[in-house]
Amino acid sequence: MLDQTISKSSLRSHCSAADIYNFKLGWSLDEQLDSLEGIANNINSNEFKFSNFKSFSRNGKVVYKPVKAEDYFAVKIANHHLKKIFSVKQSDRQTLVKQLKILLQENTPFKLIKIDIKSFYETIPVEKLLKACWDDPILSYKTKEIIELLFNTEQFKKANGLPRGLSISSTLSEYYLKDLDKFIRELSGVYYSARYVDDIIVLCTPSEMDHKEKIIEFIKGIELKINEFKTKQLNNKVGIEPFIVEFLGYQFKNEGRNVNVTIAEKKIKKIKTRITLAFISFTKSKNYNLLEKRIKFLTGNFKLDSRSKVSGDSLKGGIFYNFSEIPENCESLIELDDYLKRITLSKKGALGEKINSLLNNPIRRKLLRHSFQKGFKNRVCHNFNYKEVAEIKACWINE
Repeated sequence: MLDQTISKSSLRSHCSAADIYNFKLGWSLDEQLDSLEGIANNINSNEFKFSNFKSFSRNGKVVYKPVKAEDYFAVKIANHHLKKIFSVKQSDRQTLVKQLKILLQENTPFKLIKIDIKSFYETIPVEKLLKACWDDPILSYKTKEIIELLFNTEQFKKANGLPRGLSISSTLSEYYLKDLDKFIRELSGVYYSARYVDDIIVLCTPSEMDHKEKIIEFIKGIELKINEFKTKQLNNKVGIEPFIVEFLGYQFKNEGRNVNVTIAEKKIKKIKTRITLAFISFTKSKNYNLLEKRIKFLTGNFKLDSRSKVSGDSLKGGIFYNFSEIPENCESLIELDDYLKRITLSKKGALGEKINSLLNNPIRRKLLRHSFQKGFKNRVCHNFNYKEVAEIKACWINE
């Protein structure tokens, strides 16, 4: 039986190093336990209610972030209980990419269906999910109460669907789509299907003519919408012509048994935008050290404990860990290095003139020592603390 009590010990078991830093829980274990005990008491109080969450725009969508420790840990512990009881978890991105790469190498005809759910979080009917939570006999009353309090706040009552940025939204969305996943798996002729959040890919035998329409009909039947622009169906005809599909930040180009894997165009554009924003910020702050940290962050790799317990494994990120399935000589890395070189050496245009007036040649050479190709091939890893990462990302928050 899952222990759903909220106490200092249960909160500590889900407390990461980043949590300790962000909420100033204390340096020593005793200080941290005292802080967590106070937080647990506040959550368990009959007077507990959520305060307003911080909101900001990311890629045109509103994202929410809890500010108070009580709000953060209430959502985190309720999410843990939901994941255990509903038996849901998000698919592993790299595993899906590896699987698809292998399957696309098969020298047999197949049909590939790619479907994208439009405004996924915003269109999920929260009322149905709340009812499912209340009807579940295993979820504790306190967990149910936290979930209802969260979605009945004025802030989230006015919003549509599930709030982006909260871990509990991811879990509830996975639970909501369990029936869709089952429906796709059971379609005749389907030998592979994968879903990562709102991105769905299906491989089936060529003889299946209407699976795309059946899946779209099912999705609309559960009150979700389709992104028609990103939804497509491709036929692999051996020896005829290659086809290209993008999935989870990668671009797959299938040419018979050869599958060329590169970084998806959208991701390349995002990295280039971040390079540009780093230089724009530099022209305003004239903080060279911060500019170099941002270039290091983009071209290299890093490790953080933000998803682990204090003694757990590090979270790895960066150009290699984010795109580990591309080859070392990938043309995407060359393209990104060329872009970094051009903007570092630029002298024309409004931005180029400002950069040229602020950077001397020794500094330019130092910046150009950092390379996407080297960062990927040599697994170049930099050490950043949480404060530095927040500072590095500050100029990208509204990208």
